[in-house]
Amino acid sequence: GSLRKVKSSTGKKKDMLLLQEMVDKRIDLWKMSSVGGVLQGNALLPKPV
Repeated sequence: GSLRKVKSSTGKKKDMLLLQEMVDKRIDLWKMSSVGGVLQGNALLPKPV
């Protein structure tokens, strides 16, 4: 609504970059944790066929 009109285009770009950074970090964390979970799971459990 009104917030969009108030924000400048540069502000939007900064927000998008920040959002992209957060998403990238989340994806990296998710990859690391999922890989770690898979490795631990493989060590503890027999692989599902």
